[in-house]
Amino acid sequence: MEYLRKFKFIKDNRSRRRYAAMVNYIDDSIGMLVDQFNQSGLWENTLMLVMSDNGGPVYKFGGANNYPLKGGKRSNFQGGIRVNAFLSGGYLPEELRGMKKEGLIAECDWYTTFASIANVSAHDETSALIGLPPVDGLDMTKYLFDPSPDAKSPRQRVYLGQFYKNGENRPYGGGIGSGIILNKWKLLKNSVLYPFWTGPQYPNASGFPAHIPALDCGKVGCLYNLEEDPYEYHDLASDPGHKAVLRMMQMEWNAMMRSYYDNDVGEPDPVACTVANSLYEDFWVHSDAILLLTKKATDLVMASIIRRCGRATTCDPNCHSATRHFCLCSCLSRSLLLTFQDFISVVCLFLHLLVAVR
Repeated sequence: MEYLRKFKFIKDNRSRRRYAAMVNYIDDSIGMLVDQFNQSGLWENTLMLVMSDNGGPVYKFGGANNYPLKGGKRSNFQGGIRVNAFLSGGYLPEELRGMKKEGLIAECDWYTTFASIANVSAHDETSALIGLPPVDGLDMTKYLFDPSPDAKSPRQRVYLGQFYKNGENRPYGGGIGSGIILNKWKLLKNSVLYPFWTGPQYPNASGFPAHIPALDCGKVGCLYNLEEDPYEYHDLASDPGHKAVLRMMQMEWNAMMRSYYDNDVGEPDPVACTVANSLYEDFWVHSDAILLLTKKATDLVMASIIRRCGRATTCDPNCHSATRHFCLCSCLSRSLLLTFQDFISVVCLFLHLLVAVR
């Protein structure tokens, strides 16, 4: 609770206070890592990347703010996809420190770039053997290490996926391509969440905005000029003067969809949310709560197994051959059928407990 107390001066919104505490905690943690690298004599040969995976959550209880950008986490407006990132470390040449780069870089580019710096191949042989598409990352090494202010990023396009599939309210379940950025132009299609802008201080005592429906960009799409309109105030799709640009972006989107790979990650596991909400008040775990955590964990695990699998009176000798299932057999002539998803939930839960104990 130490970090929450540091931000007790934020009295108008508990979510914003918690978010500020989390960011401060991350900042201190990175600082400790840097100190360890320095003490070990490794910092001068280290290149460190710090970046966000998406914009801050602006929905209820999210606590973040992407002002002046539009939207936030789970949205393909700029507030959801344009994020902060910086490089540091002794490996970074002096002339590059403090320099700002404006070119496009996608998250997948960092894998390819770090592979290049380490002089290893970014090609994934195992994935290729089973028919998965190659990695999408581009090598940004030359661009990042070029001190010229005129250096150009090799990335011209950023492909935008989406959380929701066929209008269903099911985040994380795959989806269809939601948009594309080509240099300064951006085309969004289908439904786009959180079509609003926050103020400089958000959330505040006014709370969160009332329910705002997703913006339906439909099959035609919403068109934005990010160079002239970085905050996405003006949809140019219906402007006759941008008819040719709209057509070009629609063709780019169609080309993207011909090679679009939709990874079906399955359905959300309710056990994960139950564990997270039941075991942790915020993101801290205190040593004096370990016994309580262990009891809660045991109760949750057993309740989940019994609810999903029930009990049997004998052990099935063929249970280990059942697809995607594990069979737990006891000497008390009971067996519990544990799904793979439950098994992973149990493993993750006890890993959390081990970390907490340490």
